[in-house]
Amino acid sequence: MVSATSRHIGAFALSLALSLASVATAAFAADSVGHPLPGYWEGRNHWSITIAGKTDVKRQCLSAAQVERWMTSPAPKHYTCTYAYKQVGDGHMSLRGACLDKQGQGGDAVATGTYSPEAFHIDATLSHIRIGAFTLPIVGSADIDAHRLSADCPAGMTPGR
Repeated sequence: MVSATSRHIGAFALSLALSLASVATAAFAADSVGHPLPGYWEGRNHWSITIAGKTDVKRQCLSAAQVERWMTSPAPKHYTCTYAYKQVGDGHMSLRGACLDKQGQGGDAVATGTYSPEAFHIDATLSHIRIGAFTLPIVGSADIDAHRLSADCPAGMTPGR
């Protein structure tokens, strides 16, 4: 049975991995590789903490506006992240910082990865997880492998849903 704490941390780790994919594209203007392109994408997401984990596969239609938003908003949906160290370029990324929700829960975040216009891979780690007044010496990890299936989305599929 997965505890509420494990579910919270797992959801955070998965959300972190997904959002960090966009950070890889932040410096695309000076990037010889290029940023991920809009279109129909498939991603395999995996998160784990201690003995619990989950893997899922999701297909999503992404518009140019969504790709741009991901490039300029490197934080999971319900978290605020700050990165003291950020190096992005030529198909590689490395970030170090912290991500916290409105209740101060979260932890130290480290992410590394590779990207191209058609695919990306990111490994993310969340450590020293803060829940309430406690800092737990546990580590959660997440990774995502995504690739663009096509430039066009299937008929009837709305970008972002």
